[in-house]
Amino acid sequence: EDAGRDILGVLQLGERLGQGYFCVEPLVGIAIQNQAIQAACQWLSHPQLTAQLLDNFKAGLVTIPAPRSPVQAFDLGERFTALDISREVQRQGIAGLTAITGARRDRSFGLDPVPINLLLSLADWNEVFRLQNDRFDRLVEILKIENRRQRRAAMDDFRQQMTKELRNGGISRSGFLGMSFGLHGGSLWEVSRSVELVLTSVTLPTSIKLIESVDELLLSRQAIETCIAIRQYQLENRSYPENLEILVGDFLPSIPDDIKVDQPLRYRKLEEGALLYSVGASGIDNGGWSHPSWDSSRDDRVFLVGKDDRTDVLGNPVERTLLPGEHYYNERGELARISFAGWVIDGLDMQKLARLSSLRSLDFTLTRISDEDLAILASRDGGGDGLMNLQGLN
Repeated sequence: EDAGRDILGVLQLGERLGQGYFCVEPLVGIAIQNQAIQAACQWLSHPQLTAQLLDNFKAGLVTIPAPRSPVQAFDLGERFTALDISREVQRQGIAGLTAITGARRDRSFGLDPVPINLLLSLADWNEVFRLQNDRFDRLVEILKIENRRQRRAAMDDFRQQMTKELRNGGISRSGFLGMSFGLHGGSLWEVSRSVELVLTSVTLPTSIKLIESVDELLLSRQAIETCIAIRQYQLENRSYPENLEILVGDFLPSIPDDIKVDQPLRYRKLEEGALLYSVGASGIDNGGWSHPSWDSSRDDRVFLVGKDDRTDVLGNPVERTLLPGEHYYNERGELARISFAGWVIDGLDMQKLARLSSLRSLDFTLTRISDEDLAILASRDGGGDGLMNLQGLN
């Protein structure tokens, strides 16, 4: 019961941060809520969960607003941040931008600052500010679109239009933060327009990523609501549903759509659990397999209720697929040796590795591993039997 209340409290915190005045606040709020949603999946999987506890959790979740587009952050914080950056560039030339980004002033992004500053001096800065405001006005109007599919389509059009303007304005992708001003003939309005395009391009990529992250969080919220319905069904019927359609009506209003492919979320009934998942950025259905940082070939977003008892194409249990490297098993089918030779293992959970008591040998040849990670492997704390049976470490 306490764990359920804690998860709801974390979700509430993340939601409030999501309505902050600058992009960093929604980004932190999104990260917090994503962690809480995965914790909720683990809570839903607890064998002692009762129908009453589940009803209480569902009632609490309803009181927390669903993720919303960060209109306030763009209309206020990000708009004024962009205008402040432009004001510094107006006053100091390219040195104003290097001061903000922390780049070395003597290098000026690999460009000769003289022609850049000359171009900046020719710009009508009142026009630059007006164009920037107009662009943010258009972006805010897109964020206010309620329908997610229409909002994504409008956002794609916005990006494509800006890319087209950059290309037609004679702005190429080199030097100066990935952009350089095109020194070409034209009116002062065209110079002002080119200056606005480049300055806005400095701030917008992160902003656009935030918009995509909000859509993904909304999907996660709908997924956890679906997981609650799955667990309710399981508690009433002593088995997980064969498909999601069974839930519609009594447990679930409708099956949420996958934002990546405009199709319903995918579902797999397992022997002792249920797997709900969305395809990842690739748009490819990987059968509900999500990847750790070292394997980008499987990028499904997974929400698990119960126990994941699947095996991969090689017959390995799912927990073994979460470790990189080459695996070797003993006659009892236990993981006895792992070779990480030549692998990039950034992000590997060393605590999880340290709990594999069946391991006899680890090979880190040609692999970078920190002293902190080695200390975790050498420690007996928190790892049960840990690596006490380890015979070889290279």
